[in-house]
Amino acid sequence: MFTDSTYYKSLIYIPKVAEIDTFEVDYIDTYEREILKQVLGTELYNLVVAAKADASGIYYDLINGKDYTVNCDGVDRIIHWNGLVNDEKISLLSDYVFTKYAEITRYAMTSEGVVIQGVENSTAISPTMKLVSVYNRCAGLVGKGGESILNETLYNFLYEHSDDYPTWTFRRPNIFGVNKYGI
Repeated sequence: MFTDSTYYKSLIYIPKVAEIDTFEVDYIDTYEREILKQVLGTELYNLVVAAKADASGIYYDLINGKDYTVNCDGVDRIIHWNGLVNDEKISLLSDYVFTKYAEITRYAMTSEGVVIQGVENSTAISPTMKLVSVYNRCAGLVGKGGESILNETLYNFLYEHSDDYPTWTFRRPNIFGVNKYGI
């Protein structure tokens, strides 16, 4: 587990998240593993997890962020990879976990079938717009091939440092192209 309950604020606020006894195990552990295996590949994921406790060098840079230089049109530019964890508490990991939490907890299974959970004196509204915002922020932090090398994304960081991460295999997660229409 890389993030913790302190990441779930602002756009991805979850009320009383610190009081949900199983949140870290049921959601953070499960869905951080899922997204990291997609964007790092199983082999690099295993290396990063093993090095996490006393991360240094390339693993520290991947986890905690690093400034690096790219050449764009003959001009050296400093790019900042913000890391999987950071002081701003904005991470592709927590964004991805939030979307999974929202999808799973929106509905409840009862003896009558699947129902939308309700609260007295409230009106249920669609979470679609919020989820689209979070999905799109997550996709922007992950990045993808073919984008500008100036984008401060995980993909660009790993691509620019591919010699340091020879076991990296990127599989595009199912977070791209999400819009309010679900297409």
